[in-house]
Amino acid sequence: MARSLLLYTYIKFMSKYFYALTFDIDFFSHLYVLGNFLTITLFMGYFICCYYMGDGQTIGKLVFKLKVKSLRSSNLTLSESCMRSFGYLFCYLNFFLLFLIPFMTKDQKGLPDWISSTSVINLEEKEESEENEAFNLTA
Repeated sequence: MARSLLLYTYIKFMSKYFYALTFDIDFFSHLYVLGNFLTITLFMGYFICCYYMGDGQTIGKLVFKLKVKSLRSSNLTLSESCMRSFGYLFCYLNFFLLFLIPFMTKDQKGLPDWISSTSVINLEEKEESEENEAFNLTA
């Protein structure tokens, strides 16, 4: 949707302000390449921004109360966010088959986790364990 909107805007801009140019088949093949570039840029930008600025949560992880946690430091670094996003992109470009890896491993980690040294935690389970620990300390 965003890709189509950006391409439509680009075509309208070009045809309005550069009306002397002719648009042949080569032009539209270049638009296809531009569209692929925009798709990858939007994909990577979304994940990098959400992980880095969103404290390890995308919109989907926020809804399902999950969070990406760094195994090296307290917060996700920019490089970890980028590496995790590249892992997602690689899985996506391989027809989603690599997204099945977490279902086949004991620790339920996938390629993005291995590449970026991160793991996904369930915030509800974390809150329950913290409440249990607090209850045990007071008892």
